[in-house]
Amino acid sequence: MDCRSVYMTATTTEMLDRWEEHLASRPGDPLEISAEMSRLTLGIVSRTLFSTDVSGEAEGVGKALEFALQDGFSRVGRFVTLPFDLPTPANRRHLAAIRTLDRIVYGLIDGRLRSGEKKDDLLGMLLEARDEETGEGIGRKQLRDEVITILSAGYETTARALTWTFYLMDRNPEQAAKLREELETALGNRKPNYEDMERLKYTRRFIQESMRLYPPVWGLARLARKDDEIGGCHIPKASRFIISAYVTHRHPELWENPELFDPERFAPERSEGRPKYAYFPFGGGPRQCIGVNFATLEAVLVVAMVARRFGLSLVPGHQVEMEPSFTLRPRYGMPMLPNRN
Repeated sequence: MDCRSVYMTATTTEMLDRWEEHLASRPGDPLEISAEMSRLTLGIVSRTLFSTDVSGEAEGVGKALEFALQDGFSRVGRFVTLPFDLPTPANRRHLAAIRTLDRIVYGLIDGRLRSGEKKDDLLGMLLEARDEETGEGIGRKQLRDEVITILSAGYETTARALTWTFYLMDRNPEQAAKLREELETALGNRKPNYEDMERLKYTRRFIQESMRLYPPVWGLARLARKDDEIGGCHIPKASRFIISAYVTHRHPELWENPELFDPERFAPERSEGRPKYAYFPFGGGPRQCIGVNFATLEAVLVVAMVARRFGLSLVPGHQVEMEPSFTLRPRYGMPMLPNRN
């Protein structure tokens, strides 16, 4: 059995059991699904890649990563940047965010080094890696950088994709019912696993359609390697430009009825002839997200397990508005009421 799916289903089961307790002790109280998904995916990625559960740090990690990345992006676009040793409010917040990340990440690294354990996970692979010429291992600072990169890519984007998917399940009951029918047929009463990926075709299409309408990474920055021309506009070499998945995914020349939620548009017969980069929630080319397969497996298993046990309904009157931050987030959160299926 695939060890990744074991960690994913175990962590999701723990979350669902906690929801059961919530429903029993606080009936009528909503769950903040955006925060729940962050906690879940951080637990999954830390267990799967580092054999450690740091899901309790989800809020701190999320806020620290959000601020550090946003501040980094804004500094790139400034004509003048102030050094970090100047005690401005923004610099103090930036350094506080870095300290939070360092505390967690160096804790993972140093804990493993102290234990002397050799584990078959990503951190173990990084610790065992050696330079082919010198035989030297990866330094502690580089290890920290690699772990932060993987943590940020491995949990934030998937958490946002899942949040929007559960919102769309509530907004589209006919398609949600079809998804549950597939789960009933394919799984019965058992938990999903890696081998079920081929059986859960509609579930996967449901998630693909969710990421079309609400791509977690809504825009990508790229640098022109040479002079080019796009739509009659000259692009000089070394120009920095933004490619927007959100805009492309809703372009009427690429998608029929682009605002309509329709998972079946990803069926093979309807995908034929669609341009390759009409859909790129994970980027594309040599810089496509390295975790695309991991994230896809994770999303399918989580959606399948949640949909089998619970329905989630948006709190009546709650305003849902997109916030194009580092990822595409619900600006005011996503409070939803759980009910047993």
